[in-house]
Amino acid sequence: MSIDQLTEKFSIEKYVSLREDDNGFVFIDIENEQCKACVCLYGGQIISFNNKSSGEMLFLSDKVIYKNGTPIRGGIPVCWPAFGASNPELPFHGFVRNRIWRLLETQQLDTHTTEIKLGISSNDETLRIWPYAFKLTLTVRFSSSINIELETENTGDKSFEITQALHTYFKVGDIRQVVISGLNGREYVDTTETVIESQIKQQDGDVIIAGEVDSIYLDTTEPLTIQNVSENRRVVIKASGASTTIVWNPWIDICLEKDDLADDAYMRFVCVESANAHKERPVISPQGKYQLHVEYSFIP
Repeated sequence: MSIDQLTEKFSIEKYVSLREDDNGFVFIDIENEQCKACVCLYGGQIISFNNKSSGEMLFLSDKVIYKNGTPIRGGIPVCWPAFGASNPELPFHGFVRNRIWRLLETQQLDTHTTEIKLGISSNDETLRIWPYAFKLTLTVRFSSSINIELETENTGDKSFEITQALHTYFKVGDIRQVVISGLNGREYVDTTETVIESQIKQQDGDVIIAGEVDSIYLDTTEPLTIQNVSENRRVVIKASGASTTIVWNPWIDICLEKDDLADDAYMRFVCVESANAHKERPVISPQGKYQLHVEYSFIP
C-alpha cells in the first residue's frame, strides 16, 4: 500500500498517524493520554516509547541508519527465527528485523490505550533462506506501559524449531549507575569469554555493568527490575512464554567499531532481552502457535 492508502485505512484521528521518510520507510506515530510512541514497519520495530509521566524508556542511536538490509540500532528489534548465531544457516538474529512488515490493524481501545498489530509471513524469498511456512504477528498495546505479544504460527505441514528475542534497548543516564535485579542466583553463560557449553556461571547479587557484558541467563521466570540510579527511574520487565534473559552492553571498543553508534553510546543504554535461546528452543507443530509476551512498566 502507498502511504496515502495506509493513512486512509489505519490512521485514527488524534491518536494514530503515519508518515514516510525519504528512503520509503513508513513510521506509525501514536499519542494518547498516557504516552507517545513510534513504530517502524521496517523490522516491525518499536523505536520510541515516551511515558508522559516518566519520559522515554527506549534508547535509539543518534547515528541510527534507516536503510534496507541494515538493522535499526535501538528500540525493540525482533530477533526471529534465530537469536544470535543459534542457527548457522540463518543470518545473525534471523531475518525479520531486516524486512518490511505489514500493518494489519490499529485500534483505540480507550483514551489512554492504543493497540497496533503488525505481521509478516513466509514467501518465496524467506523459503529460500528457511524452508518453513509461517505467520508472525506482533500485537502491541501502548498505555502507561508497553504490552507486547509475538505470536509464531506454523502454517506449513512440518514442524520447526525457533529461537527468538525482543532485543530491547533501554535508555539510561549512566551505565555505571545501573542496577539490574531479579537475576540473583541464576545460572548464565558469559559469551564474552571462550567457554564450552558446560561451563556455566552463577549470578551473585544484582547485575552491575563495568565493562563489556553479553550474558545469557537461564530459567528466568521472575520479574526483573532495571534501576537507573542516576535518574531515579525504574523499569519492571514481566515475561511469559520465555525463560531466557540476555543482558548486553558493548562497552567502548565495540562502539568504536560501529558506524551506527556514537563512541560513548554504551554509557546510555543497556539491553535486557526476553528470549527463547540457548537450550530453550520451542518446537512448533504444523498449524500450531507459540506466544512470547512481555510487559515493560515504569514504577516509582
